[in-house]
Amino acid sequence: MTTNTILNVGLKIGTTDRLITAGRVLQVAEHLGLRVTKLSIHESNTEPTAVVTIEGRASTATLFIMADSLHQDAIAVLYEGVGNGGLLVGPKEDEWGPFNPDYFLTHSGLTLTEQGAEDDKLLAQLAAPDLKTFADVQVWLLGLKVGDEVEVRGEMGREPARATVERITVTQLVVGGERFRRTGNLAGYRIGDRDSSSTRRWLRPVGSA
Repeated sequence: MTTNTILNVGLKIGTTDRLITAGRVLQVAEHLGLRVTKLSIHESNTEPTAVVTIEGRASTATLFIMADSLHQDAIAVLYEGVGNGGLLVGPKEDEWGPFNPDYFLTHSGLTLTEQGAEDDKLLAQLAAPDLKTFADVQVWLLGLKVGDEVEVRGEMGREPARATVERITVTQLVVGGERFRRTGNLAGYRIGDRDSSSTRRWLRPVGSA
């Protein structure tokens, strides 16, 4: 599994009001052979900051050159998959103290600590979902939501067709302009054809086994 590198690059040059552009960050990264897969700009407590995801594990030597080229004392670095443990890399890294997840920004604009708390909430919801209706149960189990693509199967002599979930209610799904009744495994009949076995059709998420 490839480990990507996430950076926080301050865009303010020293104590001046001059700012580095996102284009300049990309230019320096490209010159150093780093492939940027995502870049977003957010406001930290002190300055505009570029949150940069780099493909693979960038070396600290390369990131040191990047910080120096962008006139930054240090760049905050996080390698994906190591939790909240990161490091600072740059000419004056020692002056900024240890890596602090309370200040490290993610692409959402939240700090690493805040994002972790949000992720924990989501995991708690998934572990104990608030399922008030049968439709909620089906959507939770299959991961379906409005806009998802599903396969419509069961037409005699026809290959499965693909359609989009347009609406979800307690009793039915609207997919590709057709309404499917809800049953235990999302199997259904077209409205008006419930007594004809030849028109029995069912849905399943695209890519499922």
